Amino acid sequence: MSLHPQNSYEVLAFPIFYGDSSEEPDGVGGIIVDVTRHKMLEAALRAAKESADAANKAKSEFLANMSHEIRTPLNGILGMADILQHSQLLPENVAKIEVIKKSGDSLLTLINSILDFSKIEAGKMFLEKQPLNLSELVFDIGQAMAPIAERKNLILNVRVDPRIPSM
Repeated sequence: MSLHPQNSYEVLAFPIFYGDSSEEPDGVGGIIVDVTRHKMLEAALRAAKESADAANKAKSEFLANMSHEIRTPLNGILGMADILQHSQLLPENVAKIEVIKKSGDSLLTLINSILDFSKIEAGKMFLEKQPLNLSELVFDIGQAMAPIAERKNLILNVRVDPRIPSM
């Protein structure tokens, strides 16, 4: 058997006794195992894990940065909608501004959820209980979708069964 210096080997040595009750071994036996391939696979696995960890960290940082970048103009839109809402508007425009504000708030909630995802990955997320008015949420979604339905010449009817608790 030829041993190559660039390979990795594990050696197991053990005593050999030939049946008498002597405490001294009569010889030594051994096994040499070439573990080069095993060591190479371990190194490749370590490198792949490090690469995946780095990619995951980059993804999380990208999501957090993009969420912050999107939030800035969205806050501008919501601020302008708020200013418009408090100005002299035609009655039909009051409802449209309200839809803009509610849609913007929904988008802001989505962006915050993306940031929450980053917090979850970093182990910094805490859950809290908050009441939710389901009927109001369903009607707000209906108002946000109404212009889309109207453009497609569709009628959008939103109803919530009165037996559903409001909170």
